[in-house]
Amino acid sequence: MIKIKYYDNEKKIFKDEYVLKLSDFETGVVFQKLKSHYKFQQFLKFRNGGGGRCRTWEIIIPHGTSLGLLAHEIAHAVQIKKGKQPNQKWHTKKHTSIMKRILKIANNKKDEWISNAEIQVDKKHGVIMRQEQKQREFEQYKKTPQFKLENISKSIKRWESKKKRAENVLRKLNRRKKIWEKKVRPN
Repeated sequence: MIKIKYYDNEKKIFKDEYVLKLSDFETGVVFQKLKSHYKFQQFLKFRNGGGGRCRTWEIIIPHGTSLGLLAHEIAHAVQIKKGKQPNQKWHTKKHTSIMKRILKIANNKKDEWISNAEIQVDKKHGVIMRQEQKQREFEQYKKTPQFKLENISKSIKRWESKKKRAENVLRKLNRRKKIWEKKVRPN
């Protein structure tokens, strides 16, 4: 019964945050930024339906979660990091104050974090598209007679270089052979 009262009270205090729904992408961005800020070790895992859960190694939340639920679970991760003892209660005034600090940071920076992450994704997508375009152009170029001619010319240069090196090595070996033949057959 106490848990239900705490949750109801929390949902009244953070009414706007529990109404604000985030996409999975936005949730991941906010989670990573808060993780780097608070330096806790848990990773994020999504599941279909249900509420949130925080363990020592992971935070599990439903798809399309609210900012309030994400902050609630991150507050538990911060409690774990700060050394919450097994006999201590989870849902206390301290948990609420941690959650307030998390939501203050998240509300101030959330839009900036998400727009920066979207820009990075767009840039990455643009780079991939340019690479694919270059690859297609190169595949077309490989089919041209000019490409074949260039390849043959490069091969000839390589073999001529190998031939020169081989002739040089043979000349040196013949010189050594003559020196050793003189030592073996003294006249």
